[in-house]
Amino acid sequence: MRVLLLIFLTTPLLIYGQDEEECIFDQATQTDEFVKSVSEFSNYTWNNESKEATVILPSNETLIAQRGGCYHFGISGTLVTNDRTDFDNLDYWFEKSLWIAERLFSENDFRTLKKSIEQKTYTMPEGNSTYILFPHEYYSEFSMTLKKNGNKVELYIGYYFA
Repeated sequence: MRVLLLIFLTTPLLIYGQDEEECIFDQATQTDEFVKSVSEFSNYTWNNESKEATVILPSNETLIAQRGGCYHFGISGTLVTNDRTDFDNLDYWFEKSLWIAERLFSENDFRTLKKSIEQKTYTMPEGNSTYILFPHEYYSEFSMTLKKNGNKVELYIGYYFA
């Protein structure tokens, strides 16, 4: 069975090694509140250092959701699944991204993403992976990346701002 790994890259969210006094964003206010309210995420553990929730989903998938930042602030996650759907089926990966966004993002950000997908107002720069930028009025970057990594697939959906 081929395991697909859907990863939401969280480089802008990493806070390891940061002195809290140097951070622009208050680390103490970055809690698990954003996953507590999602009934599907009732089975999770919270890592306060990395501001990361590991959620065991009923489908035996794992979602790692992150919220926070030091110099940049954003929300993203990692979905690990046994899903075998075709890598080139971009509509399918958009649906997966929307499912995650609907649960992790604000209602307004979810609607913005959905509208951009429906109206195809995103951009797709050329490269070795599918990299899609969604327009957003306030965020430094709102994007989705889909790439093959061996027999796995990495899917990122997230945003951050500075």
